[in-house]
Amino acid sequence: VVLALMGDGVCTFLRKGNNKEEASPDSFRVEETFIGEPFKTCNTLLAKITSTGNGVVLACTSCCKSRKIEFGSDLLDCVAPMQMPDLVRMLEEAKKSMQFM
Repeated sequence: VVLALMGDGVCTFLRKGNNKEEASPDSFRVEETFIGEPFKTCNTLLAKITSTGNGVVLACTSCCKSRKIEFGSDLLDCVAPMQMPDLVRMLEEAKKSMQFM
């Protein structure tokens, strides 16, 4: 499972307390988002995906650079850099793909 973050989606994985992206009523942070029972918190679901070794979270390097977001210091540790050729290659090699915009 690959979760590819692009555009403003990279801001969803900013560390708690990081204000590089000013939160608005429409902004969400994975560490703080919970819509209520019967659902689990986003943080719990993220931990389940990444802890198995079968899931990875990638963020577009250009999207991060344009927002002055740094890997490691600004984004959660589970986020790794990706470039467009990486995404194209993954989609070409994938058996299935699901996308949300």
